[in-house]
Amino acid sequence: ILAGLYYEWSQATRSPTPTLYDPMTLASMLEPSLCPLTPLHLTVDEAGNTKEGQGAPNAQVCLHSDADAFLQFYVRRVTSH
Repeated sequence: ILAGLYYEWSQATRSPTPTLYDPMTLASMLEPSLCPLTPLHLTVDEAGNTKEGQGAPNAQVCLHSDADAFLQFYVRRVTSH
């Protein structure tokens, strides 16, 4: 996944230096225990703020993550090739 994102980035920006905006999203897809998901109902107000609302869950949200475990996972994946 990371290699695919790098390819897309370098093609779109014509730059060899990627910016990875949310590596936790990718990491949690590969290792869900890094960021357990909680079902919530989210709404977006007129100002663009995301807020928890009433109703049936419409999103899966990571409320707590383990930064140390993520860093170890990320470095291991990026440096393993």
